[in-house]
Amino acid sequence: FRIPFNSRGFTPEYFTENKEVTKYWDIINVSRNANVKKLPEFLNAIRKLYDQGKMYKTLLVVPSADNEKPNSHFTNIVETYGKLFSEKERELFTLMRLSKELGFLGISPRTIAHFYNSSKVFCLLSDAEGESRVIHEALLCGLPVVVYAGLLGGGRDYLDQSNSVQFSSYNDVHLALDAAVQGAGGSLRVDTENLSGELSELKTIPKVKSLFAELYSMNNEKFDNELINTDNLNLFGLDFLS
Repeated sequence: FRIPFNSRGFTPEYFTENKEVTKYWDIINVSRNANVKKLPEFLNAIRKLYDQGKMYKTLLVVPSADNEKPNSHFTNIVETYGKLFSEKERELFTLMRLSKELGFLGISPRTIAHFYNSSKVFCLLSDAEGESRVIHEALLCGLPVVVYAGLLGGGRDYLDQSNSVQFSSYNDVHLALDAAVQGAGGSLRVDTENLSGELSELKTIPKVKSLFAELYSMNNEKFDNELINTDNLNLFGLDFLS
């Protein structure tokens, strides 16, 4: 008996589009600072946009970790950010560098969801990911996504030309960001209702209950329609129910 959901199918209910929230930022990027996240390329892309007079408000949320090393992490991101952008430009480009003591624990997922809803476009520049929860969180909040067209893993599974801009060269990240910001809410729209059926716990947990009822019935038993613990399914998947 197969239950066709993994951990990404249980994105918490607070990752949902809230059209009443004002769009303050144009671009948001939520990434660790490992080299695979290509944050130097992101900073350079914003620099190119500003040089072209496209002064998009940008939010970059980056947690710190104890295992950061210069050969594997962008450890001097704060210094680079200070050198690339003037004081006036830094009023538009917010770098939120979370402490090593807390990492992502220093900011609640509900706050991240609010940041998504306060933004127009989500960006992730990795060339390889696993399931990439942040992409799916952003989609459920209604944000078009900018990603590398050759992204390996599951990050592009729900992306198409209607809800994403995918670049083939890291030299063109700024062009993709510009196109996404210009298209957000117009040529680029996210079908959050359809995606929630695959990605949001609001709709997938009821589906799992229906499947459990079917499984119990096959064994001549009756399911009570109760799941003992559905916390953190987005991290552990259905194994957490075992």
